[in-house]
Amino acid sequence: MDEIIVKTFEGVCSDTFEYLTTPGKVRCYRKGDHLFRDRETTPYVFVILSGKASLYKIGENGQKKVAFILGPGELINEDIHPETTSSVSCEAFENLEALCIEKAELREWMKKDFGLTEIVLNAANRKVRRLYRQLKNTTGVLKVERRVAAKLWKLANDYGVDSPYGRTIDLDISITYLADLMGSPRETISRALKLLNTQKLIRQDKGRITVVDMNALSDYFKQ
Repeated sequence: MDEIIVKTFEGVCSDTFEYLTTPGKVRCYRKGDHLFRDRETTPYVFVILSGKASLYKIGENGQKKVAFILGPGELINEDIHPETTSSVSCEAFENLEALCIEKAELREWMKKDFGLTEIVLNAANRKVRRLYRQLKNTTGVLKVERRVAAKLWKLANDYGVDSPYGRTIDLDISITYLADLMGSPRETISRALKLLNTQKLIRQDKGRITVVDMNALSDYFKQ
């Protein structure tokens, strides 16, 4: 945990780091707990110390659409205005610990320490860049099986571990949750996974998905 904090806030002043590591700022959440919900205010900016969290929206048809899965060292929300309502919901994807920093105090420290300001801005910029990349994988641009292939490649790249069969995504992702990630019906995602299995691009075993060959999967969704 200490290594995560040091790496995340590398470059801030010593006084800033001392404030950020003041005892009492760490909270634990169980899988499925909400850190905040869409259209609600939260007084905190959260930094993940262990575990993972997902950011999602509920569409007009009631379907859940997951925008991001975030891991250790990542800022969950970068909005530093306590009165502003959230534009997404955040739930613990698995048991997690988070550093909870009061927004009002964070704003004051950002005024004193540009290193801290830069960290917050860079976190927001990374999310924007990821959203831009996701645009090309929206419905109507790529066939659904290629969209699924692109998403699995990204998950394997970010959260994969090497295994005898390839690169296994170290997340408990059900077909239903993958459908939430893609914003598509469960049945559609199930068919796409079967196609990728048939072409020996992925393997599914005991709730885990393994990318057999990262380069081959990349070539598939780029063709």
